[in-house]
Amino acid sequence: MIRSVRPPYGRRGPRALSSFSLSGLLTVTLAALLALSGCGGPAATPPPSLDCSGCSVVLISIDTLRADHLGSYGYERDTSPRLDAFAAEATRFARAYAASYHTADSHMSVFTALHPSVHGVRNTRSASEARPLTAAVVTLPERLAAGGLRTFGYHAGGNVSPAYGFGRGFEEYRGTGSEVQPAIDRLADLASRPAERFFLFFHTYRPHDPYLPAAPYNELWEKEYAGPVLGSQEAFDAQLAEGEDFAEKRRLFWSRIDPEVPADLRKAIALYDGEIRQTDDEIGRLLDQIDRMPQRILVAVMSDHGEEFHEHGRFLHDQLYDEVLHVPLMIRHPDRVLAGQVVDAPVGLVALAPTLLDLAGVQGFEAPQAASLRALMEGGAPAAPAPVLAEKIVTLEEDGATPRLHHRALISRHLKLLSLGQRGELLFDLELDPREREDLAAIRPDDRVRLAGALARIAARNDQRRLELRDRDAPGRTEIDAEMVEQLKALGYL
Repeated sequence: MIRSVRPPYGRRGPRALSSFSLSGLLTVTLAALLALSGCGGPAATPPPSLDCSGCSVVLISIDTLRADHLGSYGYERDTSPRLDAFAAEATRFARAYAASYHTADSHMSVFTALHPSVHGVRNTRSASEARPLTAAVVTLPERLAAGGLRTFGYHAGGNVSPAYGFGRGFEEYRGTGSEVQPAIDRLADLASRPAERFFLFFHTYRPHDPYLPAAPYNELWEKEYAGPVLGSQEAFDAQLAEGEDFAEKRRLFWSRIDPEVPADLRKAIALYDGEIRQTDDEIGRLLDQIDRMPQRILVAVMSDHGEEFHEHGRFLHDQLYDEVLHVPLMIRHPDRVLAGQVVDAPVGLVALAPTLLDLAGVQGFEAPQAASLRALMEGGAPAAPAPVLAEKIVTLEEDGATPRLHHRALISRHLKLLSLGQRGELLFDLELDPREREDLAAIRPDDRVRLAGALARIAARNDQRRLELRDRDAPGRTEIDAEMVEQLKALGYL
């Protein structure tokens, strides 16, 4: 489940192997046996430790970034040189999965180590109110603050706003658009106090739609395109009346893209990739500041969900296929321990907070719904990895908290079950069919029944956990202010 991206030193081909003499082979074999028995040589080197007690922590969240559009995840375009360099110094999780398809749901699972149907926080669909996290749940910033770290958050607003509970535990939690400079300035200030431990969270909505990267990023790919898709902010603005809201801006952008015209689709993807490259440069500035810091800093980079480009009939992020759920996750130790390591086992972002707390030596959550990934990173792969759950809560009961229409995905090793309510279940073998084209539910009924049973048990536990939290502290509703309403409109959620 764990591999290295670096080739082994002294690799030999078939010719080199054939040149060994029999006596040489026996000598090597005897030496190996003596080493295994503890005789004839020094003791075996202990496995590397990722312990980072006393470290500060930085968590970088890049909204709407699908993993397979980064070079370190195999993408052919040069979208992410800075993040790829970071991955070479970090442990990269090749199969990390978001907890949900939306920003608020997914981020709160990261902050609480709880599934969306348990913590109950969802993207706002109404301008009149938002449902915040119940006070019965402790968040990652609260844990870190209790552990003696100063806590700072710089976010792009909307569905990561304080109204949902994201600001809890932060000394400062400030909306800064998607600008990276305020976070850099805070780090520069903290550099003057090297004895202080801190946690810094940075969130950006790039590369969220409409994809309008600045020049020259908007012309990096598909330069010869001459169709109707608007490829610059200037061309886009020229088509809009002054004061148009985001809904009209989004409608205009997507109205120019015909999914049946390959050139249009390629141009939309090229603009998305341009957004990624622009974001990569901005994140690079933040990483440069981190590298100048006197503190030892544990750094994690993630995304809350990916993006669809009509692979399964839709755009944006609305389904639980891998183009939405498969996200980047990288964790870098300040001493570059296990640099370049790749973990192949499927993991959920719900495990990220327990992992950061564990590595930083801070007390963990009482009852997280995922264990720390530290043992997996250090080479102690579990015999039976826990399946990974993702959820899409479409509608609620009248109480505003209980899911009514509920889609779920369960990833277990190489298999993935999609439970779509009245639409039934789909089964995919991600090893043989990574694009999820062939439904195996009818062909492999035993696997379908096994995963459906596991999913039913997880769902039942989640229902029980949600009721327990409701009984401890009903979350109620929070009126959202005019500024947040405008932020949500600007992001297309209202």
